[in-house]
Amino acid sequence: MKTADRVNGESPPRGWMYLDGWAGRASYLVEVVGETPKRWRIKALTKVRLPGRERFLLPGETALVPRYAVRFTEQPLGESRNDSARSC
Repeated sequence: MKTADRVNGESPPRGWMYLDGWAGRASYLVEVVGETPKRWRIKALTKVRLPGRERFLLPGETALVPRYAVRFTEQPLGESRNDSARSC
């Protein structure tokens, strides 16, 4: 996904960034705007927590994250498409 690949006016790909913590896994919707050999440059679409002590990205800010932290899916992992089918 080089910058030259998106010259035709395509929007940057969106994906989910995952952050594992002691309380479980958190997922954040992000836009991938660049790459390096080992990392994606992401743009936050919402307030995103990053590893470290009280480190956040506000909407519109960018950061480098490891490639394994971003997945290109329509919805976060662990959530089913038909939530109404689960009735408790």
